[in-house]
Amino acid sequence: KGGGSYVEYRTDDARLTIEVMKRAAEKGATVINHTKSVHFTYDSNEKVNGIHAEDQISGETYPIKAKKVINASGPWVDEVRSGDYARNNKQLRLTKGVHIVIDQSKFPLGQAVYFDTEKDGRMIFAIPREGKAYVGT
Repeated sequence: KGGGSYVEYRTDDARLTIEVMKRAAEKGATVINHTKSVHFTYDSNEKVNGIHAEDQISGETYPIKAKKVINASGPWVDEVRSGDYARNNKQLRLTKGVHIVIDQSKFPLGQAVYFDTEKDGRMIFAIPREGKAYVGT
């Protein structure tokens, strides 16, 4: 039993991604956009050492080699992993949530809140943002 408050909801995911890419480029990384991972590439020990990529604008495909490959594809992680023959099994268990948006004048919130339900342990949240309250599971 309990509840809490959190502030991560204020993160603009798109802006965060762009800022991380900009910082990586400043540090010498090669940064690409509008690119899809088609499948992984492997070294002689069958360890992932890159990807085969497709430019989503031109359709051109090309290999990208890396010392480390991070699959940061969110809910699409298993779809991306399906190209990894060494570990082709599902890892993610998706859940469905219900969300409603209410004018904040009818549901005023000073900060985001959440709590866990006793029945199934799911989290219920309420988040104020831009004059609205987002409530969901």
